[in-house]
Amino acid sequence: MRILLFGHRGQLGSALMNALPASHSLISPDIDITDDVQLRNIIISTLPDIIINAAAYTNVDGAETESERAFAVNTYAPRLMAKLAKENNIRLVHYSTDYVFDGTGNRPWNERDLPHPMNIYGQSKWEGEQYIIESGCQHLIFRTSWVYGAGHKNFITQIIQMAKVKDEIKVISNQIGAPTSARFLAESTYHAIQQESGHGLYHLCCAGETSWYHYAQKIISCFVPQSGCRIIPVTSDLYAQKAQRPLNSRLNCNRFINDFGLSPPDWEAEFMLNKHLF
Repeated sequence: MRILLFGHRGQLGSALMNALPASHSLISPDIDITDDVQLRNIIISTLPDIIINAAAYTNVDGAETESERAFAVNTYAPRLMAKLAKENNIRLVHYSTDYVFDGTGNRPWNERDLPHPMNIYGQSKWEGEQYIIESGCQHLIFRTSWVYGAGHKNFITQIIQMAKVKDEIKVISNQIGAPTSARFLAESTYHAIQQESGHGLYHLCCAGETSWYHYAQKIISCFVPQSGCRIIPVTSDLYAQKAQRPLNSRLNCNRFINDFGLSPPDWEAEFMLNKHLF
């Protein structure tokens, strides 16, 4: 299998590099995917069996002031990938986010629910999804949530660093979701692309749920219990951020489970499994 991977230096891309067996031909170029000429040339010159797009603009607050960049990476680059994938019979794997939803209610979102993004980041990811679907290419789109991976800046590393220098940290307590390891996403991706039957949009995250507040408490207890740092719960309306975030980031993964026969692990069990990597 010939695989063209974009975003190999990021959290998910790094995990994919580790998860994809050496028996496959893996191409991971350092290109600017927002440059149409570069993107077209690498796809046409390699003609892979599968494109995996793990590249994304993920700075949620930054997107509010850098919307042009967010849409270039999250919307228009995937649009061209999908067009070329359709024209050349290439399968496209793409990742999206729970932030396509507005966070109302308290039940897990499923793939049939209508997205209603509440920030620029979510809007750019949703429009990217739509272009891929409308292209008619063979595709797998995985919406996920609260991703973390070793060796990269994320919520885990931020809490650890702050706990070492602060007596207390204010963390949002009323946003609910499931922390999801890049390792799990990468291994699930490989499991899925080996099967010919799966196609379309899937929700894919770890099982269970927590708040950022309780997640932070877990991080402190596991990594820096001696710090003495206290985690102070605050609601999102009292926490100043440029971009609004959804309160409900729960995702229903039943479609993925049914189609691919793989059940996501509980987020806490997966967290402990990855603990040694940080």
